[in-house]
Amino acid sequence: MAIGVGLVVWKKKVGGEAGMSFNSISREEIEMLLADVSKSNPMILKKLAEDPEMKKQQIDNLKQLLAFASQAQKDGLAADPTNKQELDNIRAEILAVNYDREINKDKGPMPAFGFITDDQVKAYWGEDENPPPAKGFMEKIGLGGPTESRTHEVEFNDFLNAKIEVLKASSPEMKDREISDDEKTQAREIFAKIRIYKGEYDQKVKSGELSKEFVDKANLQVKLQQAQFLARLYSDSDKVKDKTKVTDEEIDAYIASHPEFDPAQKRAKAQGILDRAKAGEDFAALANEFTEDPGNKGTDGTPQGGLYKDVPKGRMVAPFEQAALALVAVVTDPQKVAPEDAVEISCEALDAELLLADWLNELVYEMATRKILFGRFEVRIDGHRLRATAWGERVNVARHQPAVEVKGATYTNLLVKQDSAGAWVAQCVVDV
Repeated sequence: MAIGVGLVVWKKKVGGEAGMSFNSISREEIEMLLADVSKSNPMILKKLAEDPEMKKQQIDNLKQLLAFASQAQKDGLAADPTNKQELDNIRAEILAVNYDREINKDKGPMPAFGFITDDQVKAYWGEDENPPPAKGFMEKIGLGGPTESRTHEVEFNDFLNAKIEVLKASSPEMKDREISDDEKTQAREIFAKIRIYKGEYDQKVKSGELSKEFVDKANLQVKLQQAQFLARLYSDSDKVKDKTKVTDEEIDAYIASHPEFDPAQKRAKAQGILDRAKAGEDFAALANEFTEDPGNKGTDGTPQGGLYKDVPKGRMVAPFEQAALALVAVVTDPQKVAPEDAVEISCEALDAELLLADWLNELVYEMATRKILFGRFEVRIDGHRLRATAWGERVNVARHQPAVEVKGATYTNLLVKQDSAGAWVAQCVVDV
């Protein structure tokens, strides 16, 4: 029995990677995040020191994400074959993307994996013609290191099948959709490039050619991205849905008993305020009396009369609004959405890229919980705090014809930067 226990422990240490733990986030990991963010925004550490509430909110958000992911593991969601494969897909992609950026950082602009040649891709698939040798005794008992026994073609099919299953599970309307030959060809090329760089990454980690700081940061990104995936699984699980299920009739009944939430009354109130302003009443006084926007208060709590100070006109605003429209366009044509209801949204993050992800995830949350689609946005950004108004209407399946349900913004290829002409560009991959 003692020998058996010893082998199990040894296997966990040597024979392969155990499942990621989401029980906590360490001080070292938080410091790693802060150090990385402060490279592009040196003032962030000062801001966090001056604004403990902002710091607490960021840490609480991380804790909540990891708590959901941990519960998903406990409920066995991570052990499901499809989910297990998708977790492996996430890990491979994050490590490959980071490795790509690290080794090619001084070579100029290029799309992701753009430096991988056609010959490398061809050679990768050619490896199936020379399969690895059969496992020895130590490998069979789990002590010889993780060896991939599948051919690349089988790996790709597992990768693609998991992607399709995840898509169908998140979007029932996609259950009968068949992937085209062109889509499969594109997926096959991307898969090969990811695995090529993932293989190089593993080899260089083993040989010590990559710095510990780089490897730790890459693994932290894997942890957060996998946590996001598991958290969505848990949120969509029947256990959670049964606790939070609400019908349209219940929503209508609640609004009827809480007229302050009635869109028609809100529009009437807003129109009344606008009419008073047009009639000559003081705009600042009206703003201070009626606005619910926290951005109307200065740092000392004094009402600002609707004026947003220290916000350079157009700074990063247009790309954030365009990103929101692009998010909606994944679901439906934004031009089909009537601006009937206004929703106020605010969020803050450690840097512009995380702010973009938070902004898009806030929109996803509002659309999911309110059963609404947005078609117009007005964004205001002050530092790393965003305040916005989103206009939209309740989903009308016949008119909007929603194509998919967006699950959330990911950290994959997340980017907010100025191009060579000085214009701001925002980029983010969403999960559907």
